[in-house]
Amino acid sequence: MKNIFAIIAVLFSLSLSAYSQTEEERTEIAKTYLDKMSSKNKGYSTIKTSFSVTIDNKQNNSKTELKGDLSVKGNKYKLDFMNSITFFDGSTICTWLVEDKEANITDAEENPEAMIGPMQLLGAYDKGYKMRYIDDMKIDSHNCVNIDLYPIDHKTNIARVRLTIDKDTYTIRRIMQQGKDGTSYYVNVDSFKTNLSIPDSEFSFDAQAHPDVEVVDMR
Repeated sequence: MKNIFAIIAVLFSLSLSAYSQTEEERTEIAKTYLDKMSSKNKGYSTIKTSFSVTIDNKQNNSKTELKGDLSVKGNKYKLDFMNSITFFDGSTICTWLVEDKEANITDAEENPEAMIGPMQLLGAYDKGYKMRYIDDMKIDSHNCVNIDLYPIDHKTNIARVRLTIDKDTYTIRRIMQQGKDGTSYYVNVDSFKTNLSIPDSEFSFDAQAHPDVEVVDMR
């Protein structure tokens, strides 16, 4: 799970026909939107978002629908997804397996990706990806832009990531990750709220409130 970053002052006219744009221009347009999105999100004190995930497996012709919630405050986060809730308070990670009634606690230094936090995921384009502006589109009444990311490391299972960004608010509306194994993940952002008052206690597992949960301290 990874943060959201810097901004550059490069502005291109998106009224140009996609067919008249060079690959270099498409890259610059993509980077402009991604950097503005990074800068905007970096300025929020907190973020609360609800999302829907569709996992489309072409190999066995199946689709799985899931929902999740994410709260972020600085480098702290709480992720509720797939029957588990992950808490990161800035130093300690606690994964609560709800159905198993078990909470596993680990030191964040043993899991650098978790320590970085989910906000850093949207900054992943800064390293390891080529980017390309694809086209404009509308989602309901929102004007959006599609940006494709292609991993530089061809050994990864990821073939392509498509980000659909609101052109007015620079927030993510959709994410599509296409895998080389025939499995694609589609994420729709159902709600996106910012600068809410979230107590630090939300980012820690409260063992006293859940006496029926076995706490396994692995530090």
